[in-house]
Amino acid sequence: MNTEIKIIDILVYSNLLIVPLSLLLILVKNKLSNYFFATQFVFYQISFFFIPLIYFLISLKIINQTTFYLYIIGTLFIGSNYIFYYLINKSILHKKTKFDLIDFAHIIPIIFVVFFIANQYFESFEIKSSNILVGMIELQKMIFFRNTSNILLVIRVIYPTFYLFLATGLLVKILKTTSIINYSKQIKTFLHVLFISKIGYFIAFILGIIAILYNSQIIIELVKLLFLVFSLITPIYLIVEPKIISVITNFIVDTKKKENSQCDKKEVISILNNLISSNKLFLNTNYSIVNLSADSNISIIKIRETIKESGCNNYSEFINTFKINFAIDLINEGYLDRFSIESLSKESGFQSEVTFYRIFKKINGCTPKEYKNKEDYNMVYE
Repeated sequence: MNTEIKIIDILVYSNLLIVPLSLLLILVKNKLSNYFFATQFVFYQISFFFIPLIYFLISLKIINQTTFYLYIIGTLFIGSNYIFYYLINKSILHKKTKFDLIDFAHIIPIIFVVFFIANQYFESFEIKSSNILVGMIELQKMIFFRNTSNILLVIRVIYPTFYLFLATGLLVKILKTTSIINYSKQIKTFLHVLFISKIGYFIAFILGIIAILYNSQIIIELVKLLFLVFSLITPIYLIVEPKIISVITNFIVDTKKKENSQCDKKEVISILNNLISSNKLFLNTNYSIVNLSADSNISIIKIRETIKESGCNNYSEFINTFKINFAIDLINEGYLDRFSIESLSKESGFQSEVTFYRIFKKINGCTPKEYKNKEDYNMVYE
């Protein structure tokens, strides 16, 4: 048991030393042209730092009684950790350089939880033992599970899970675009480190729920170790790569400059046409205008304006022109001599044969079969 106490103490003190050091290095080593990403990341790291700090104060008997206000602050810090993780991934994918109004809507779930708590608790919570091993789990119970209300328990589990899934979805999109857009190896490594840290933290969180609900001391001890270990991963990486925040910020800002530069409409349509055609992106049914914006370094607004200038009403109609042109190429190569029209529609990226017929006729003024017959007729009399 004494060995375990020493291990826990080492991990707590490591957090207390390494996290501030990593934040100091960010401040000293990074010259930023935009502080948006750095601000989000610093708040993310601080939200990780809150619980080790409280553990430390408990172990020194500086905190013998935990008030309602500290309880609320703990809820805010831990809840915001997941939200800031999501916003960090969103900033990298969408090349964000400032907060949008919609970003502030993400604080709603935390505010809801805080008000729910405030409605039920207006008293102090005492941590009976100053021993750090007891203090840790008591603090976790207090912040997450003091109230055994099923409603509050579900809320506290749902919104971290929801934001983790959202952030993971953004990460997948980022990694999928790396074959086209030049994310540096440093940025990809940073995203992987963040993901590993967050997944580990989430696993500890879920195990903490199980441990508390079933009062399992073995899992409780494992949760403490996991949480403190995974809290160290990102700050240690920052000490090794202290300039990574500059790398990411410059990438975002430089990309925005390209987007906002006065680009000729013909040049934009040429970039889009080449990108979509050469990579056959129109065959991917999940490829959205957001993906196209990320891959082309052209803003969504400018893409929409260019699409309308080209004669299409929207992005879907624009992509369909590529699908139909691809279908025409297949017909000209004799595809319908060997396969059915249903097969042609699927090969061209359409999920419905009816939709394929309708769009083909709208663009070409005839059905695929009529087009083939006309081409066969022309070949005979040439």
